[in-house]
Amino acid sequence: MRRYLDELTIIYENMMARLISNRGAEEAFNACVAKMLSITTHLLPKIEGGGSKTKELQEEFEKYKFWIKQVQAMKIDKEEMNKIPDLYSLIVRAYDILGLTSI
Repeated sequence: MRRYLDELTIIYENMMARLISNRGAEEAFNACVAKMLSITTHLLPKIEGGGSKTKELQEEFEKYKFWIKQVQAMKIDKEEMNKIPDLYSLIVRAYDILGLTSI
């Protein structure tokens, strides 16, 4: 799981750099969203089975669960697109709370 977070960090940084420099970010955006959804899918069972320690995380991830089935949602709706940095931060925090990394 730690490798996936490392990969996501690289992809996220690449996407942000492309957005900041106003270069084409379509591929980076797609790769970032795909990686976040994959990681979220792996994290959810751990979070849902974590009891009171992960209850708050479970509630926060709830608003992103529909993205797993509607992968175009953040490309169609600008408000959803603006949640991407929030999901990235939530994933990083989940790794920390679950003890999957030493961030």
